[in-house]
Amino acid sequence: MTRLAGVVAMALGLLGCDDEVIGFAEVADGGSSSSGSSGAELSTSSSTTGTLAESSSSSSGAVVEEGLPDYVAYGFEAGVAVSFEDGEDWTDIPELAGVTAHEAVARGEDRIVLVGADRSAMTVDGLTWEVNPFGVPGYARSVAYGSGGFASVGLDHMAWSEDGQTWSDTRGPEVGMDLVALAYGGGRFVAVGVDQIATSQDGQDWTVSEALGEKLFALAFGDDRFVAIGEAGRILETQDGATILRDEASGLEGLGGIRFCDDTFVVGGADRYWLSPDADAWTEVMSIGQGAFACSGTSWVVPKTEGLFWAPELGVFDLAHTAKSVFYEVEFTGLVSP
Repeated sequence: MTRLAGVVAMALGLLGCDDEVIGFAEVADGGSSSSGSSGAELSTSSSTTGTLAESSSSSSGAVVEEGLPDYVAYGFEAGVAVSFEDGEDWTDIPELAGVTAHEAVARGEDRIVLVGADRSAMTVDGLTWEVNPFGVPGYARSVAYGSGGFASVGLDHMAWSEDGQTWSDTRGPEVGMDLVALAYGGGRFVAVGVDQIATSQDGQDWTVSEALGEKLFALAFGDDRFVAIGEAGRILETQDGATILRDEASGLEGLGGIRFCDDTFVVGGADRYWLSPDADAWTEVMSIGQGAFACSGTSWVVPKTEGLFWAPELGVFDLAHTAKSVFYEVEFTGLVSP
């Protein structure tokens, strides 16, 4: 039995239930995983940030880290921090010049992309970020990697990039889009938002359908399905973004983010989490939080006003990083061991 399963089993035992929750699987951006290379060459024409110094240094004084960070945390208007130590130790990144909003982060095969408003920022090492304008209309709110590239959606915004730097407008004839969250899984992208659900197999040709009801603001892929949560406890489930399997009030209150951690859907709330193997029957577990969280299979990270909190499993958290800015979101950007 995995650690998260143990937490659920303990909670079920306290509640006098006999249900068994099984196993752990992989976790990735938006609850999904993908592979493929963009094959694009890096450009150095746009503004970049400097490197930092809280890790080992080279003879030139620059920070040396191998690979991409395991986690990226960010505030809405300011503040980005990365962790190469599974969320236990953190490095603050200098402000990304020209970026006025940090909305979402996604990892590709060899790079991480952050989007917000009319800008994107890309890094191949987690420490030096290159900022680029989208050059397409609308306001970017979410990003996901799949089909060999990055898709971004938002308010009157749909864009595609193979390298996270140069973007093309993929809205087609669609108008009046108000999309909030995006995920990739099962060979397709799915996006949700205000009264809409959109789907695409390649991130470039989209079908937008009605999904009337309370605003949907978070989305995860796991167990061969997408699960979205929204205001007033709304929960929507679909396998392909076209056929809605379930759309109802969950009874959960104060919902924040949703992740698929170790074969378990996890929803964050105010100092509590709800866990479910099937996104139907939920078990409540009390722990610190304010809705946002991320998990890797070996660690959990929660942003709060005081900073970033870390734990090896859902339960007792330790302050891992005192915030220079108020972080409101964190994403797992590492790789999951098989």
